Amino acid sequence: MNKTEAMAALRKLYGKKATYSYNEKALKGDERDAAEQAAINLRAKRDALHVKVEARRIELLKDPTYVALKAELQAAEKAKDAAYGRSRARRVTVGYLTGIAGLEFFHVTAEGDNFQDAIDQARKAKS
Repeated sequence: MNKTEAMAALRKLYGKKATYSYNEKALKGDERDAAEQAAINLRAKRDALHVKVEARRIELLKDPTYVALKAELQAAEKAKDAAYGRSRARRVTVGYLTGIAGLEFFHVTAEGDNFQDAIDQARKAKS
């Protein structure tokens, strides 16, 4: 079946909004089975390493210097994330809604500190 025939069959099944996705890089048949077996073998290796890492983590948690540094790092990450979030926020966000299968999606086209800035940015982006 070629793409045209496939699209015709899909339109019969799903109507005018039918579509498809085609992945050129996806494995076929035996290649996919071999890749799955490799993944199973790699999972066993990962599980063994996870046990070793967890044992080492337990040792590190007994070190007060490590625990203090870890807490300091977490506080710094949290403060950085909060500051970055505040710096990216805009008061007005404009765009449009689209829907599919009862779900609505807000597509952001522009942002600004007021409606005029946001609409100007949207017009600029559209042209």
